[in-house]
Amino acid sequence: MQKVRKTLSEVHKNPYGTKVRNAKTGYSLQIERLSYTGKEGMRSFKIPLENKNKEVFDEFVKKIRNDYISQVGLLNLSDWYEHYQEKQEHYSLADFWLDSLRAGVIFAHKETEIKNLISKIRGDKSIVDKFNASIKKKHADLYALVDIKALYDFLTSDARRGLKTEEEFFNSKRNTLFPKFRKKDNKAVDLWVKKFIGLDNKDKLNFTKKFIGFDPNPQIKYDHTFFFHQDINFDLERITTPKELISTYKKFLGKNKDLYGSDETTEDQLKMVLGFHNNHGAFSKYFNASLEAFRGRDNSLVEQIINNSPYWNSHRKELEKRIIFLQVQSKKIKETELGKPHEYLASFGGKFESWVSNYLRQEEEVKRQLFGYEENKKGQKKFIVGNKQELDKIIRGTDEYEIKAISKETIGLTQKCLKLLEQLKDSVDDYTLSLYRQLIVELRIRLNVEFQETYPELIGKSEKDKEKDAKNKRADKRYPQIFKDIKLIPNFLGETKQMVYKKFIRSADILYEGINFIDQIDKQITQNLLPCFKNDKERIEFTEKQFETLRRKYYLMNSSRFHHVIEGIINNRKLIEMKKRENSELKTFSDSKFVLSKLFLKKGKKYENEVYYTFYINPKARDQRRIKIVLDINGNNSVGILQDLVQKLKPKWDDIIKKNDMGELIDAIEIEKVRLGILIALYCEHKFKIKKELLSLDLFASAYQYLELEDDPEELSGTNLGRFLQSLVCSEIKGAINKISRTEYIERYTVQPMNTEKNYPLLINKEGKATWHIAAKDDLSKKKGGGTVAMNQKIGKNFFGKQDYKTVFMLQDKRFDLLTSKYHLQFLSKTLDTGGGSWWKNKNIDLNLSSYSFIFEQKVKVEWDLTNLDHPIKIKPSENSDDRRLFVSIPFVIKPKQTKRKDLQTRVNYMGIDIGEYGLAWTIINIDLKNKKINKISKQGFIYEPLTHKVRDYVATIKDNQVRGTFGMPDTKLARLRENAITSLRNQVHDIAMRYDAKPVYEFEISNFETGSNKVKVIYDSVKRADIGRGQNNTEADNTEVNLVWGKTSKQFGSQIGAYATSYICSFCGYSPYYEFENSKSGDEEGARDNLYQMKKLSRPSLEDFLQGNPVYKTFRDFDKYKNDQRLQKTGDKDGEWKTHRGNTAIYACQKCRHISDADIQASYWIALKQVVRDFYKDKEMDGDLIQGDNKDKRKVNELNRLIGVHKDVPIINKNLITSLDINLL
Repeated sequence: MQKVRKTLSEVHKNPYGTKVRNAKTGYSLQIERLSYTGKEGMRSFKIPLENKNKEVFDEFVKKIRNDYISQVGLLNLSDWYEHYQEKQEHYSLADFWLDSLRAGVIFAHKETEIKNLISKIRGDKSIVDKFNASIKKKHADLYALVDIKALYDFLTSDARRGLKTEEEFFNSKRNTLFPKFRKKDNKAVDLWVKKFIGLDNKDKLNFTKKFIGFDPNPQIKYDHTFFFHQDINFDLERITTPKELISTYKKFLGKNKDLYGSDETTEDQLKMVLGFHNNHGAFSKYFNASLEAFRGRDNSLVEQIINNSPYWNSHRKELEKRIIFLQVQSKKIKETELGKPHEYLASFGGKFESWVSNYLRQEEEVKRQLFGYEENKKGQKKFIVGNKQELDKIIRGTDEYEIKAISKETIGLTQKCLKLLEQLKDSVDDYTLSLYRQLIVELRIRLNVEFQETYPELIGKSEKDKEKDAKNKRADKRYPQIFKDIKLIPNFLGETKQMVYKKFIRSADILYEGINFIDQIDKQITQNLLPCFKNDKERIEFTEKQFETLRRKYYLMNSSRFHHVIEGIINNRKLIEMKKRENSELKTFSDSKFVLSKLFLKKGKKYENEVYYTFYINPKARDQRRIKIVLDINGNNSVGILQDLVQKLKPKWDDIIKKNDMGELIDAIEIEKVRLGILIALYCEHKFKIKKELLSLDLFASAYQYLELEDDPEELSGTNLGRFLQSLVCSEIKGAINKISRTEYIERYTVQPMNTEKNYPLLINKEGKATWHIAAKDDLSKKKGGGTVAMNQKIGKNFFGKQDYKTVFMLQDKRFDLLTSKYHLQFLSKTLDTGGGSWWKNKNIDLNLSSYSFIFEQKVKVEWDLTNLDHPIKIKPSENSDDRRLFVSIPFVIKPKQTKRKDLQTRVNYMGIDIGEYGLAWTIINIDLKNKKINKISKQGFIYEPLTHKVRDYVATIKDNQVRGTFGMPDTKLARLRENAITSLRNQVHDIAMRYDAKPVYEFEISNFETGSNKVKVIYDSVKRADIGRGQNNTEADNTEVNLVWGKTSKQFGSQIGAYATSYICSFCGYSPYYEFENSKSGDEEGARDNLYQMKKLSRPSLEDFLQGNPVYKTFRDFDKYKNDQRLQKTGDKDGEWKTHRGNTAIYACQKCRHISDADIQASYWIALKQVVRDFYKDKEMDGDLIQGDNKDKRKVNELNRLIGVHKDVPIINKNLITSLDINLL
């Protein structure tokens, strides 16, 4: 076998990774993507708009705000507060849609369809049924091929080709009308399609009458796309919530299954009845002519409905009551200005539909999680337990493990959770679900602690035995459903914000009421202590824990006030000795220089001894290296010390509030929680009276609801009191203080009426340096005069060349200037024909404008005066011009005329991608598809993305702020950083993949990401989502992302596969520590697993361990070179280049052949190879997640063996993928 050693330049130009050289980015890359797949795509540019005439600017902004509010209501704080202050009611199109549902309105997407519904409602035979019978009788050959409903829709609709080519229109209609033949050739089908699409819309009706023998348009005189259904009750006195309305319509459809087609799913029927079907087609007329009819400008509505419904003919008063209700409500809608209400249907209709879909999905998921569900797989029914069944199990005490571990307090908490579940059975409301989620989190903590303390060790000779034991002795294994996170169910537009705003402006009330409530608890303290400690040991341990809590709190304090308090408390105690754990025992540790006050010395921004010293060491804690400070605490004085803490830690709330320092307020509530914990421990058995009247029901709803779960809600003690005070009262106070600390908000108004590209056309001034503008069509004139300037106006949506523009005249101060980078303007400028055709035309790209959005953003300032209880808050939008910004988002439809890669399945290059700590490693393998052989490794590299560093750093900053509770204003910086990182990584991956015509292969599971936060993991997962295709994505949002990146209905560009063990297979000799494990575990599995752990640790050493730690690495090839290479070395506090760019675990040291390689690039090779093997042999079990059962490990090793076999048979392959780290470092 020939071995080919690649040169440095061939293998890997930059080990650290960098931006891919000469890589395409931005719209150039987007064009390349769409040309690659041949699909139509869209790209939008958000461009700042400026007009120096303040009156013109303000007037336009006023229209944007008006239309936004008219559509969706008071979603922004300043608007809501303004109406709240003036006690004004506001009514939007969203409100009118909800009221229409309350009145029993049902929708259809076009008039012929609503007439069909009317026929069904009054008991006539459906027109579709007649159509079906006629086709069957007159055209049996067509009947056997076509989808009857689709044909009826086509022949009674205004279907147009639009921007599609003849071929695309033909294929689209063929797939719709003859779905059984999507992937089958059939000449008869092709002839029928040609016949149908050749019909002019004007001739359709006559053709259809002649073709089927009758008029398919029902002889019903009715001019709307809605109707009232008698089965939907209308109660004028009761305001039904949006969620209740959806439930009502689901029940209605359950009783009227055939109304919208019995073969449709519940969700599809809901979309039809609610008006969403066919791109919200029903709303086009409903929010236009029908809305005008309700406003009193058309009196024929009642008569039309009565004439077409025997039921309403005999129930006229009931019908009039519904219509009058909608007439009154319709007049409350404020007129829109930038477009008519129906011209916003895509905007608000999309919001309505998105909410319904999310609500239905999430509600179903939550109910399944709470109550369990029956699963039917391959005809086998199986009940999947939920929270309810596991909570019942805890109450029953089904075995000795539960009986021994679970305390009375935990049983009591479980009973409360079950009571809440009973309330959630019929309807999942927000408050009950929110309280349940709070309590279930506490239950998880209690269960974890109790089982861990009762059963500290797992018993078993092998790992499998221990896993089996864990199912009895570990709470998360016994109750897996309880330990799963429960999501909240989304509310309708603005519902959540309305609740948040109401509490937000009353944050001061929450603060005062909460403090007063805690004060009345303090007043009930007596001299008669009733502590919950059983003995001196418990008292001492509890006291030490409180001192340790205070030490930790000290480092997170925002103000000097509580620094001094904590310093005084701790320095007042006498230091007895210091101890350090040695061989599982605490032994005296000598440090004669240490004094307690050293705990509070600062060194730069960090506290010198924060990490090293503690007042309490948990015997079960993993890290036992810390030094314990032993104070003069014993069984005799511990209670007195705790009483002293209760007094000294009590915040002086009046002084703190007067100072109006948010940092001090946050510190105060954090200290108050510690103090209350001590108080409850000292008076564990004491029953405290609960004066709930001190708390407002609307501000402390969860607290009220919790009291309803108690047998005696007027008195609480022990853990119940602690839960009530800390989780329900103090948490509300802290939330209020967090809100008060926010002084600025960014508000956003977005409107997208139809035909904006016509009503607010693009303008270009070609004199001198070309500038781009937008202006209202009404401000343009064909004639010059009166101080006007000449401009070139964009005509139509298409960009063809010189004929795209015409000369117009306008006043200069009426136009809005597009102020953006040369990059954005270049996208527009390249549409111009400079003599040889436009840049787009020369690239064989059709470019079309789509309706654009206008966006207004403003900064809102919030001022608090906590001493003014009548008016503690002021909310005012900033008048500063820099805080008021206007944008236009212009979407372009990009359509390539040619396709570079028509068949993605025939690619002969695979690009394996492995996730490193700071970027992506990649390897491209070239294969012989026909003979199932691997030819060579074409290229390898590492994409380093510095933005992932920034995301990590910023997440750390946010977490620090969350702990401290200090916020100035909501920040979008993290979202921007994350989005930029996703775009950058994705662009580089796609550029490489398309350059080599390669199929990207991603890791299936990214949960084993080695370092960093979930935010970074999300970045890599998002990069993958656009490529792996609709079948493998989880949500519709992911599928939308595919369309945005690769074009509409594009095929799967990449794939994903299990990456199990790919970082642990040597690229030089093929050895893996997993082989040794497989071969030796039959004798002593536990020993084999321990050995595997050690081997894995040796194979992936940290950089420090590799260079200076374990001497075994000195025997590895070329070690001396790396030892002396400065790029690996740490200089002072600064890490070397390798570590900063590649991380701490990117080295693989093979324990068999002593070869050193790049772990990430090595893994990317094996990932590519796994997908190659899978595609060669169509072996679905190559996915790691599909390996199940007792043979799991064996099958994984067999899988590795199979890959190594392929690896060894490659005729021209560099077995040493990366010759040495030295190659990587050049």
